[in-house]
Amino acid sequence: MVVNQNLYTIEEYQDYADAHPDKLLELIDGRIVEKMTSEEHGLIVLKIGAALLGWKKANNIQRHASTESCHRLEDNQHNECRPDVSFRITTEEVSSDTALYTMPDFAVEVKSRNNRYDELRDKAKFYIEYGTALVWLVYPEKSIVEVYYADGTSELFTEDNTLDGGTTLPDFSMTVAEIFE
Repeated sequence: MVVNQNLYTIEEYQDYADAHPDKLLELIDGRIVEKMTSEEHGLIVLKIGAALLGWKKANNIQRHASTESCHRLEDNQHNECRPDVSFRITTEEVSSDTALYTMPDFAVEVKSRNNRYDELRDKAKFYIEYGTALVWLVYPEKSIVEVYYADGTSELFTEDNTLDGGTTLPDFSMTVAEIFE
């Protein structure tokens, strides 16, 4: 839900966010957007996050997975995204900073009732444009997942399909049915 139609810079957005610590906010193309979640949304995020952490542990991978981490770019003053699930391929320690100045290598966005499909697709394209290699858009009301790849292509997966991490998350997979069961 767009908080208002004014355009904000990162600094103005940060001031607004600091004044509203009870809200989960993003800055999308200069507009402050409040993320509205539900129990269903949270359960899907947990399922994907748990599968990702299980894969990390089973393969002894020392990279970082998180939920709702802020990602922004130094040279972009109008965007700060909070993927529902993100994964960074890095040798750095886990960050305690409130914002990471990089895009995740893998991002998941789960559609909430207040999201529009075109908004989520634009967000996926933004992630890809700025270096994310793999994006999953999860649509609970349709039980499908739309996957975006680094080359700009995308495809839809239904409950009969298995998602995989490709070269970004080698040997990581989960069925679409697992996400929605």
